[in-house]
Amino acid sequence: MTTDIRQKDKVVAIVDGMALIKQINFSPNAVVLAPMSHDQQYRPIIMKRDFQVFGKVIEIIKGSFGSEELIYETIYS
Repeated sequence: MTTDIRQKDKVVAIVDGMALIKQINFSPNAVVLAPMSHDQQYRPIIMKRDFQVFGKVIEIIKGSFGSEELIYETIYS
């Protein structure tokens, strides 16, 4: 278990009750949750309010036909 989230880590973030896999970036006034997709329809989310990091993504295993398995560590606060 780790509580050590660093710049550019992949995380499972809970935003407005939804679980999202994003890359976390810290700035002086906000936290930016960047999309993991190269699809232009997904934009960074700028968090200036509270949100929860549920876990740190350790590995994403790509399977056949585009299916993926997510491996993560749960973060306890």
